Amino acid sequence: GDTGLADALRRWLFGYTQANPMFLRLMVQNALEFEPPLGLIRSFAVDDDAAVKGTIDLKARGTRLFVDCARVFALAHGVAETGTATRIRLAGACLHVAPRHIDAAVEAFHFLQLLRLRQQDRPGDGNPNRIDPYALHDIDQRMLKEALRQARQLQERLRLSHRL
Repeated sequence: GDTGLADALRRWLFGYTQANPMFLRLMVQNALEFEPPLGLIRSFAVDDDAAVKGTIDLKARGTRLFVDCARVFALAHGVAETGTATRIRLAGACLHVAPRHIDAAVEAFHFLQLLRLRQQDRPGDGNPNRIDPYALHDIDQRMLKEALRQARQLQERLRLSHRL
């Protein structure tokens, strides 16, 4: 189709969002609504609901954190790209974040996506986004913790950049 229409809409949207601090503030609050499922001392904060006890929803409490933060950064800085990893990279450059921190956030997002894909490949599982983090081997557990720490750092950068 005619991408010119989408480009015109995007230009209008960026003009509106960048000039509207209340809108951005609400988007930031939405992006900060959920925290990464990390416990206090080397543990995961798993769900207690009987139907999903002992699991983490990697989409709702993992990748969504990256997607929401990247979306707000993109709207605030006029980043037209729609992919989360690209948004993080371009917004990070706008915010003068060190490349190693940007790379860490992108790799953490990709690792969470990899865990979701692995789970979806297993036959018969009810919710392909849910995992038992303690069923992972030690290296994947450590990587999951670090990926969730990266989500927390991204949220903190968002909080600080919008003074919340």
